[in-house]
Amino acid sequence: MSERKLPLGSAPPSELVRRRGITGFRTQKGSVYTYDSHAKTQRFKAATSELSATQNLTVFCDLSDEKTHQDFLFTLHKLWEDDNKSKVYVVERMPNDNGIKRDSIEEIIDPDALYLTIIQDDNIEKSVKATLIPTVGYNAIDTRRFVDDGKPMREIHIGNIVVDIFQQ
Repeated sequence: MSERKLPLGSAPPSELVRRRGITGFRTQKGSVYTYDSHAKTQRFKAATSELSATQNLTVFCDLSDEKTHQDFLFTLHKLWEDDNKSKVYVVERMPNDNGIKRDSIEEIIDPDALYLTIIQDDNIEKSVKATLIPTVGYNAIDTRRFVDDGKPMREIHIGNIVVDIFQQ
């Protein structure tokens, strides 16, 4: 991967969370997410008392429109079907209007150009603006890439609505 240069005077996207003193957040179902020193999250799921693996990227979207919320959830639930050609991705819009799929906070160049998208056959079918900053009333969406039995894998999770933000 080639090295990217950030605009003069800007900080890496992981600094956005750290500079605001944000240490984590809670969702309406009681799950607690905490940030590590690289602005990656881990979720403690209150319902099952399970701690998730560290997620490479967590964004927040306003999915309060029921149809939009259901479209994303339906696409995610079909993610595991072999014939499914629709996928959910976090995409960064480039200055030339191309979209680049992002799976890790380190890949992001412009945090103001993030979208949660449904992509089918390399076409964006639906998109919703996303932010790296936890926002009360927005859904948390986290994603990671990992290897399982030598096979590259990707997971994405649409969490519940953020109800509380923890700060230092």
